Amino acid sequence: MNGSTLLDGTFSTLNIQVGSDKTDRIELSLGDSRAEALFTEENIQGLGTFDDPYTVTMLIPGVTVGATTKDLNNDGYDDLIHAQITNGYSVIRLNNGDGTFAAIQTYDMGIQATPSFVDLNDDGLLDMYAQNSSSSSFTYMLNQGDGTFGTRMSVNVGTGSSLYIRDMNSDGVNDLFGIDTSGRGRMWFNDGHGNFGARITSVGFTNAENIDFGDFNHDGYTDVVSLIDTAGDGTGYTENIHMSSGGTFSVSTTFGLGDLTTLTTGRITDMNGDGYSDLVRTSTDGTNIYTYLGGASGLASTAVTSAFGLSPVSDSYTQIVDINGDGIEDVLANISGGGIGVRLGTSAGSFTVGTTLSGLTGAFILQVDDLDGDGDIDVRGTTGSVTGIWKNNGSGTFNLAATSTITWGSLNVDLNGDGTLDAISSGSNVTQAILQSSDGSLHYSPSVDSTGFETNPTYGDFNGDGALDLMITHGSTFTSNGSVLIAEQLTQTSYDPATLSLETQADAQDALQIIDNAIASILDKRAMIGAQQSRLDSVTNTLSIGVENFASARSQILDADIAMETADLVRHQILQQAQISVSQQANLSLQAVLNLLRF
Repeated sequence: MNGSTLLDGTFSTLNIQVGSDKTDRIELSLGDSRAEALFTEENIQGLGTFDDPYTVTMLIPGVTVGATTKDLNNDGYDDLIHAQITNGYSVIRLNNGDGTFAAIQTYDMGIQATPSFVDLNDDGLLDMYAQNSSSSSFTYMLNQGDGTFGTRMSVNVGTGSSLYIRDMNSDGVNDLFGIDTSGRGRMWFNDGHGNFGARITSVGFTNAENIDFGDFNHDGYTDVVSLIDTAGDGTGYTENIHMSSGGTFSVSTTFGLGDLTTLTTGRITDMNGDGYSDLVRTSTDGTNIYTYLGGASGLASTAVTSAFGLSPVSDSYTQIVDINGDGIEDVLANISGGGIGVRLGTSAGSFTVGTTLSGLTGAFILQVDDLDGDGDIDVRGTTGSVTGIWKNNGSGTFNLAATSTITWGSLNVDLNGDGTLDAISSGSNVTQAILQSSDGSLHYSPSVDSTGFETNPTYGDFNGDGALDLMITHGSTFTSNGSVLIAEQLTQTSYDPATLSLETQADAQDALQIIDNAIASILDKRAMIGAQQSRLDSVTNTLSIGVENFASARSQILDADIAMETADLVRHQILQQAQISVSQQANLSLQAVLNLLRF
């Protein structure tokens, strides 16, 4: 057909003239029918902008609440969860997957605390629990699999206990660990079905003010590090390492902390990349960093001491992370008087004198993360009025990539699928997205009218399209109508070539979906071919009638009238014969006259 290819799949659109007029044309289109066009995956990408918001009623107006979103029934959709802290109720609305929500469920947790969620019986579902230091009970409800929760159960953990949820005996399920007001360590082991056994008590935690966890000797059990206030008045501390044997603890190491005379937060991490957990603390005045290296027998009792050199504000502002990608942890810290200092770690657990981030005088750390999606650690900091983003050059050096004077929360979610972390600014009756590009520059989306819902935006996919939407509440209390505000993110859809894999069950399920999509696409193209063939048949019939009419007209124009022509022929023949007869008669008359003259 005029040189167009059909069988290699590249045939897409063809215009065919079907009449004498140049406007008499039909368009035939099949689309791309090659394998890479048929075997595709749908890719829905958020645009970072939001549709007009709508409200969802949750509970009694004016009650103090905590708000969050979780997928409670593993259907892939985020459900709405709010807590009436003043009376210990949890209010849940399950997501229908289309932006609407099921009826309100209310659960009485029995204590005034914001419920949290964790899998307590190893069934892959989030269970609900609550606990506070003024109550002696740890209360919980097991998820029934459909987003509803069973009967409330409780564990008596003692008033004033600091409670932690950890797998303490390496059986793969979460146990309870706490320290009571008498300085005793307590554990309740989980049987794997959400039932907690009798309390196991260990001594050696008297005046413990800070708890960290790690397997320091690689025996498979969770060990505990505690700061011990030796005098009970905050004037001096020692560090105790409590090695676990799977049920009880023994204090294997006790050591002083030099010039550490006030409580600082420890960091447990593998500082030197040897596979063992290490402990890092800073001195009270922030001038020194102490690294206690781990090994086969636990933590070393002697610290590797490094002078920070820039007087960080305190340990609580110190971030330990691999900055230059060498597998060894480094340090970022806020510096006294303003500024962000960088110190690079060594395999010996010490730190080299580094640099100070430049470009924004007096800034302090807000966030340390891979903000631009390039695989290394970046920094977001602020002076209080100006926020800056420092991009990591990959070697532990940074450059200031962007600044902003808009108040916004953490860059903690990729809204538009470009691989960089974005943020939400909420306040003054408007909410808007702050979108970050890979070069660190910032772009601001059109604002959403969030009057009455000025604070606390929460993310979740509420309409099942794969893009994150916003839930906005009114700080610590709801508005007068007891509602939350939801703004769905606008999206665009593309179809990318798919890679088929059958290595895992999940891959096989994805492959089935891809194949189903390809079959549906082929059926659609067959339907298109049938419809276009019908159009061609109709045009063929129309053209055939035209040809017949044209032939008739031509025949009428060109073909002779036989009867008329025969009559004319006869007439002419008669006239001709009459002329001949007259001529003969004339000749006879002349001959007769001549004969008379002879006589």
